[in-house]
Amino acid sequence: MNAYARIGPRGGILAVTWSATPLPGTTELTEEQAAEVAALKADKKQPFLFDGVVTTLPAWAAANGGGQARWDTDTNQWTTSPSPTAPVPRSLPNWRIKAALDLQGLTPTVDAALAAMPEGPGKIVVMRAWNGNSEVFRQSPTVTTLSGLLGLDDAQVDALFRLAASFNP
Repeated sequence: MNAYARIGPRGGILAVTWSATPLPGTTELTEEQAAEVAALKADKKQPFLFDGVVTTLPAWAAANGGGQARWDTDTNQWTTSPSPTAPVPRSLPNWRIKAALDLQGLTPTVDAALAAMPEGPGKIVVMRAWNGNSEVFRQSPTVTTLSGLLGLDDAQVDALFRLAASFNP
């Protein structure tokens, strides 16, 4: 007895049938592939057959450039598109930014950069904002100053704000 899969128009495995002879409109599977299909269905996941490999759409997308799988109606094929990027928060509680800096190992660099700032009104303002504000605004002069002192570009600062926003205490 051999395993035969009935494949849907977009590659989804609709059913597996065991038969001694090939069934019309089906694709032969190995015993291992049939077992993978059964395991995926038991986990309530939709199995797909791509280039002879049993997989799921998220696993296929990850193996093919990442992002999300989508059906391209022009080519009648699955393609991947980048995962949507989380928006950069406009502002965050100060503790979140400081925790993100800690996790990235940047706190000693921030402390050193603040200490190295020349004495004067600019340092006073940045120090008060850094140590006293309950909220940090992404576009604030303090963030601009600190990112410049740390050598972080806009994309790196945005990533730091996204990381800080992801914490769920």
